[in-house]
Amino acid sequence: MAIIKLLGNLKKGDILSEDIYNKSTLLLRAGTEIDRETVKLLARWKIPAVRILKEGESIEAQPLYSQQKKKREAILFSKEFLDIKHLFYESLKYVVNESRYGYVLHNEEKLLWLEQLFGTIVSNQLILTSLYKLKKHDPYSYYHSFDVFLLGALLADVLGMEHAEEFATGCLIHDIGKLQISKDLLVKSEKLTKTEFEIMQQHTHFGVDWVREHNLPDYFEQMAKSHHERLDGSGYPEGLCDENLSNKVRMLMIVDNYSALTLKRPYRNPIAATKAIQLLLEKQHKFDLHYLIHFIELLNIYPVNSIVKLSNGKTARVKESNRRQPYRPLLEELDGSSTFELPTNLSVTIPRFLKWDHITAEHGTHLSQQEVEWALYLKHLLNGNNEETASLYDELSQGMSQESAFIDIIVKTINEISEQWDNGKLSAGEEHDALLRLLTLLQNKFMKAEVTEV
Repeated sequence: MAIIKLLGNLKKGDILSEDIYNKSTLLLRAGTEIDRETVKLLARWKIPAVRILKEGESIEAQPLYSQQKKKREAILFSKEFLDIKHLFYESLKYVVNESRYGYVLHNEEKLLWLEQLFGTIVSNQLILTSLYKLKKHDPYSYYHSFDVFLLGALLADVLGMEHAEEFATGCLIHDIGKLQISKDLLVKSEKLTKTEFEIMQQHTHFGVDWVREHNLPDYFEQMAKSHHERLDGSGYPEGLCDENLSNKVRMLMIVDNYSALTLKRPYRNPIAATKAIQLLLEKQHKFDLHYLIHFIELLNIYPVNSIVKLSNGKTARVKESNRRQPYRPLLEELDGSSTFELPTNLSVTIPRFLKWDHITAEHGTHLSQQEVEWALYLKHLLNGNNEETASLYDELSQGMSQESAFIDIIVKTINEISEQWDNGKLSAGEEHDALLRLLTLLQNKFMKAEVTEV
């Protein structure tokens, strides 16, 4: 019997035991000998693991892809598919790619931890059997559940959550109630009618029934029942609000929503990860912002116009997203002087979210809101955006005396403009224009203050 090997464990001379396809395209034939180039190709195709012949084994004749597909469907409950490791990597290949997960699973140790965690959870025969039933009933619901398990486990890990295994189990079975929803309804490609949507919502109650029937812990019931609730009370089935939703449910709400948005659905194509993150941020009154920011930083995927802190200590703005590698967006200096990309070897990364629109991170290790506003103020001044400059000046000078504002803002601005000219970031003309704009700002603000005092 062939063995499964992670990419990092492949050795020169290993032999592929089966053909490798991407949809209907043959990538590598069974019998291919592993060498350095083959490993590079597998990595480029984002294939995390392959089946390798054991010593002394030979290749059997490989059927056509269409025959293989029928065979796979026919043996869903066969001994081969009851191989938990195979199930894990088959599911992993379906849901994981850099466009959704960033590079978080480039870490082999983390991947092995997830594999072991999955194996521990599905060693419970009830859970394993129920997942196979869900996979047969509606493959999308199964893969979505597996995806939520991965994302939830990773989030629990980065938060240092106690009892992460319990939370990950709840993520894996959160949609188990869909076993009681008609397959036709689950795979319907058109928009659901009001009646159909009400039927679909019943999967949360069916999930509760399943948990109770099998005498599982209460927190599984809570996760199966409440993952569609929202902090503002707009969710279902009970319209629960902020204080009535546990931390486990708050975390699950985020990973469940992200997975649903970014996986292909029967009725729509997947949404880009950066857009999905933006949608979650736009609805931050519905989701727990603390957990949402941790989730964003876990993936290292940030929407356009996010202000971020790089691993080298610098701050920057996300100018353009990169759909294939969203963790390597086009960035720009906050003063707008230049744009740049992260190095391909990821020697510099984006570990911290600082601000997007009016949403500001409040981590102790993050820059303060005032520091972010200062960088934006300087950028708008240099770019000639007078209205934005004046608005940010007002925020920065709030509560200051006229003398303090002059020293702490105006003098500091003059020094920073001069420093940028000294460092070659500004031409003489740009320095001149910036100082003229500053003079205009000074006249407007200080003359206005004098008139007010009179």
